[in-house]
Amino acid sequence: MLSKGVLAMRLAGREALLRKLQQHNHSIMQQQARAQIVLARWARRFVARRELERRRMLERSIKPQPLLGPFHDIDVFAPVEQQEYFSATPALRLHDPMHTPMRSTGAGGNMRPANEAPATEFEYFDDVLTVDQLKLLDDFVEQRIGFMRTECSVRGAPQISFYCYRGRASPAQFPFLPASSSLEPTTTPLTLAADGARHGARRAQEARMRHEMRGLAIHRPTRRVLCRPYHKFWHAGQRPEQSERELAELLAAPALPMLEKVDGVMVQGFVIEGRVYLATRSGRTSAAMEAESHLRGDEGQRWVRLAAVAVDAGYTPLFEFCPASSRPSGPEAATLILSALRHRRSGVYMPYARVAHLGARFGVPVVPSLGMWHPPLTLYSHGPDQSVSERLQAVLRSIRAQLDSALLRYPVGGSPRL
Repeated sequence: MLSKGVLAMRLAGREALLRKLQQHNHSIMQQQARAQIVLARWARRFVARRELERRRMLERSIKPQPLLGPFHDIDVFAPVEQQEYFSATPALRLHDPMHTPMRSTGAGGNMRPANEAPATEFEYFDDVLTVDQLKLLDDFVEQRIGFMRTECSVRGAPQISFYCYRGRASPAQFPFLPASSSLEPTTTPLTLAADGARHGARRAQEARMRHEMRGLAIHRPTRRVLCRPYHKFWHAGQRPEQSERELAELLAAPALPMLEKVDGVMVQGFVIEGRVYLATRSGRTSAAMEAESHLRGDEGQRWVRLAAVAVDAGYTPLFEFCPASSRPSGPEAATLILSALRHRRSGVYMPYARVAHLGARFGVPVVPSLGMWHPPLTLYSHGPDQSVSERLQAVLRSIRAQLDSALLRYPVGGSPRL
């Protein structure tokens, strides 16, 4: 039999060997973790390098025409012509500060500056909302049909209200109103026809105001419109009642730009007492504060200058804020990309060619274009039994085919949406 001393020595040696094995396994696990971190870092750099090369190829292939003269000699905010929405280059005009063309609004002979674009299906806002317009917005919130109002304040502007819808939007919240439904038949007596016309006009105004509940910001003490973001829009073919109008508009366009769908958070810019602020559709959220950090320092002055110029010209600058991501396909650093500019009064969007020109002048990244879509001639001929929905799907297949061709040349991380 072994003595107790020998047994103790053997047990001690076995425990020491186990400790060495555990330390060895721990060191191997640490080395594997460090190797995974290094591989992930190199993968992110490789993806970022590929994305940079893709964007450079895209810029070289769709290079705009050379611009003449300094920025202030070209009026980017000149009156917009309809054909500019179907072109890849802006139809710029020389700026004439002594001449401001006016346009008649129709009834009553009231005049508006021509740079506000012609009347559209959007609700027209003055710099200050009317009492009736503000009451409509508050009524939508009080009816508890999915709309909400967020209150916040910044230095120099207390009580700012942001109006938006809550959660996922439904067609019931945003009724579709055809252009012909604003007037009632005139076969009734004169007073009934007048009452029907007023009722139809009221319903049309309510429908237009509901579509603005996507982050509209109002300074309540003065009723001043601070920013007007995207209206509520739907994917093509998503609402059957809109199919006929969508088909007519797509076929009436000689060409349309195809833009990359940037996955981020929509932020909008507004100016209070000379300072630029950012907000999401829900107001001054944490995402808006994080995006606003890009405006600090010398590097952020390009966004500040662009936002200040756009707001002074009557537009709301709209950006996509893409936070830094730890995924290999995501950006290593947060980015702020200019996506659109919308006129605060008329609600008209600036053509993409002008947006790209403005972003290039200030050195601000703009959502990239994937080319132009031209409707094929085969889309204009259809059989007698072909429905509107089938014709619309044929148009969408044509757009997707051209998008697939563009994505093969310039692959992107996400898929464009229609």
